[in-house]
Amino acid sequence: MAKSTLPFSMGLPWWDYWCPLHLALHGYELRNVTHPAVLHLAHESRTNAHTATWRWLAVEFARSMVLESDRAASAPAGWEKLIAHCHVLGEATEAEINIGARDEEIIRLSELCVPIIGGTSIRLGDASSLPARDTSMPKAFFADIPNRITAGRALHQALWEENQNRLDAAHTLYRVALENAPQDPGVLSNCGNFLFRRGDMDRAAILLGKAVELAPDSAWLLNCLGSALGQLGRDDEAIACFERALAADPLDGASYYNLAVALQPARRHGEIVRRLEAKLRDTPDFPNGLIWLGRIREAMPAEG
Repeated sequence: MAKSTLPFSMGLPWWDYWCPLHLALHGYELRNVTHPAVLHLAHESRTNAHTATWRWLAVEFARSMVLESDRAASAPAGWEKLIAHCHVLGEATEAEINIGARDEEIIRLSELCVPIIGGTSIRLGDASSLPARDTSMPKAFFADIPNRITAGRALHQALWEENQNRLDAAHTLYRVALENAPQDPGVLSNCGNFLFRRGDMDRAAILLGKAVELAPDSAWLLNCLGSALGQLGRDDEAIACFERALAADPLDGASYYNLAVALQPARRHGEIVRRLEAKLRDTPDFPNGLIWLGRIREAMPAEG
């Protein structure tokens, strides 16, 4: 098993812990931005304690932290507990990893990382609110920060109001978010999906379509748009969205499910079952693949 940081790439499990901790060990101060000025595009989790990728990269992460800690000149607050845990997890055997015997320790590893990474919070307003050494960042980066903060606050509050079933208040707040960040795919998708849930499919499809233009490789967004188009009877466009979603993420179970539903009226859903079965044979570590296959079989009539 390699004892290096080479397995870490953007988007793979544990890179988002490794990156800031790597910087902290090289003398950088970690600060957690508290205002939602940059909005994360929602998506379903693809990794959990039941996937081999999650387990193996957790152990690689622990080993890389041990190696880097040995070379580091300084360490952030709270490091002692984390590195002690990394030493223990780094000694996990191949058999223990494969059968999930170290899953609780891996979850604990995550719990120890979070307070170190997010321990120091700053409030983001404009360039003048940042420490002096950071003001050299391009001014363009801060040009729309007040608007983005307004959008982020409104969006978070809108989600809360909707959860409390105060839909008129939520609608107003979603509109505020959209007015202040009209080119943010996270805002567009949240507003579009709110309209979808309220049955306003025409406007939902417009907003979700704009979100897809800005983030064309998001399987989640493509599924959202395809679902809205399907509700509008635009079946060919919906099917095209689901196919694009599968091309963007061949391990997205929701895309197989939605495509099967869209093809069921033409009695072509069996094609999707066979495609998913083939992918499962080729990819035993397909996250929740068997669950999605079961859902498709349960929802679809047997082929005659």
